[in-house]
Amino acid sequence: MHLIQRTTKDVDIGALMDSNNQLVDPAPLPEELLVAAKEVADTLDLPQDWLNNGPSSGDGGLFRLGLPDGFKERLIKNYQGEKLTVYFASRLDQIHFILYAAIDQFGSYHASDLKQLSPSDEELLKAIRWATTHDPSEGFKTAIKLFLQEFGYERSTRRARWSSSSRSPTSRSACASRSPKMRASVGDKVKWYKDVEELLR
Repeated sequence: MHLIQRTTKDVDIGALMDSNNQLVDPAPLPEELLVAAKEVADTLDLPQDWLNNGPSSGDGGLFRLGLPDGFKERLIKNYQGEKLTVYFASRLDQIHFILYAAIDQFGSYHASDLKQLSPSDEELLKAIRWATTHDPSEGFKTAIKLFLQEFGYERSTRRARWSSSSRSPTSRSACASRSPKMRASVGDKVKWYKDVEELLR
């Protein structure tokens, strides 16, 4: 699954699945699930709200604002019992969620979690596109730029833009002498940077 392993204080619920295998709003949680969750909390001495639908609760939650495209098809079945089936969000979807949380809660542990997932440029761009559909405000776009600087992508894209420039005959010769793979890598990074800039205008 290529996910990180870290102890958490709760379990976030992004959606529920009905008997027709359709995703449904997780707020409110079914009464029988709440009763079972309370029994688990009492038995294991967990916080009463260890089963947490907060991220997908209400009109401003993830479910109603829209889960990433293809979320359901990427779900990973982790457990199946007589009355309960548990699915994990895929690595790609967790990149979406964690990026959104890391920007919304700047300086939190989410940034560290995202680094451990090692998203590719394309995965990060998809997550940025999705996040801006949830919050298209200029303030949020500014926060994304600040986060990318903190995350290290601003430095790498600046290097890529410098490397691909033709400031002098020497630099043009150096660029021309690079292998096709290296030139493609620089070109991909420049394109990624331009895509992000376009997205955040």
